[in-house]
Amino acid sequence: MLESIGWAIFSLIVYPGLLFSFILGGFYDWVKRKIEARAQSRRGPPWYQSYADFFKLMFKEQIIPVTASRYMILAPFISLASLLLALLIIPFGFVNPPVSFMGDLIVLIYLLAVPSFTVVLAGSSSSSPYGSIGASREISLLIAEELPFVISILSPAIVVGSLNFSEIVNYQLNHTWFLILNPFAAVALFICLIAKLSLRPFDIPEAEQEIVAGPYTEYGGPLYGIFTLSNFVKWVIMGALFSSLFLGGGDGLPSPWNVLWFLVKITLVVIVMALIHVANARFRIDQAFKWYLTGILGLSFAGLILAIIMV
Repeated sequence: MLESIGWAIFSLIVYPGLLFSFILGGFYDWVKRKIEARAQSRRGPPWYQSYADFFKLMFKEQIIPVTASRYMILAPFISLASLLLALLIIPFGFVNPPVSFMGDLIVLIYLLAVPSFTVVLAGSSSSSPYGSIGASREISLLIAEELPFVISILSPAIVVGSLNFSEIVNYQLNHTWFLILNPFAAVALFICLIAKLSLRPFDIPEAEQEIVAGPYTEYGGPLYGIFTLSNFVKWVIMGALFSSLFLGGGDGLPSPWNVLWFLVKITLVVIVMALIHVANARFRIDQAFKWYLTGILGLSFAGLILAIIMV
């Protein structure tokens, strides 16, 4: 009992928790910025720029509008806490995650929905018109992408016959990747992850050319630094989620090769997302809403039907 609690605490703080996700997520944020700069014929930032931006925010003065509610302070901490808890459920290269129980996949879905609600909470409680517009866009985008997101995640679970994350990874060790078995669900989930990372063409809630920074307009200093840290962690989680569900995780390799191979998969997923971000213009919110509730929802239902046929 004490050993399992100690392992969970280590996983929460070190690997794949706060420390590891900060380092790797900051690197992925730099990769995205570097690819974007190269596409625009710019040199781009140095490798340490994302970390420097974070520490600069953490040591700046915190200013909160007098008309803002107290929920503006709570929002970034709730977002970070939910993401750190989600890290414990995903098997990062290992067969079994730090925390595993029957139905942990459902808990993961709920935990990954929390950051979007905190963005809505941040924008609506900041007393800024830009924040309110960004919050309304975020909730519209969440309504559009959450249904195909959930269906795409549950499609592998239907084939395996279990809502336990580790059993889904184990199934792929004995068969093949779900990317091959169910490409419809894989593509639908991948596009939903782009929206959850607020990458183009779905960076509508924080469109800087239109509404400054949307829900984050009134944020600065340490509170915005916590949101930046949450974004770092989100990079790692979204890549790990796709790699575990559809790319076989660590493929059952012996340690430490399973972890290294898993990190290679996450990096490839992040690079593809960054390339999509660079190659696309931003959708309007009505375009994104229609796109998700027609094409992507159709893809996810195709994946669901294929999963039922496989069963």
